[in-house]
Amino acid sequence: MLRIKSICKEKNIKLNALAKRLGITYHSLHAIMTGNPQLATLKKVAEALDVTVRDLFVEENEVTIDVNYADFTTRLTINDLINISKLSSTDDTDELFDEEEENEEEFEENELD
Repeated sequence: MLRIKSICKEKNIKLNALAKRLGITYHSLHAIMTGNPQLATLKKVAEALDVTVRDLFVEENEVTIDVNYADFTTRLTINDLINISKLSSTDDTDELFDEEEENEEEFEENELD
C-alpha cells in the first residue's frame, strides 16, 4: 500500500491540498492511493510531496536512514545496508586493491620499456 496519507501527515499536508497541487480531485487522489497507479502518476505524486517514488512504498514501520554525501541524498532501508555490507566485504576490497596494485606495477613496467 502506498504511504501517501502518512507522508502527508508527516509533512502536515492535507490530502485536499495535495490533490490541488496535482491538479486532480480528492476522489482521483483516493483512487491513486488505493489503486495501482502508473509510474508517471507516482512520479508526479512524489514530486508534489518532495520525496522519491521509493519513499511512497517504504513500510511505515521499516527503519530507514537518510544518507547525505556531497550534494546527493538518499534513503536506505536496513535491507539496503545489509546488501551494501555484503558488497563491500573486506575480502572483496582486498582483492580490488591487489588488482589495482598489479595494474599499477604492470603500467610502470611498460613505461620503462
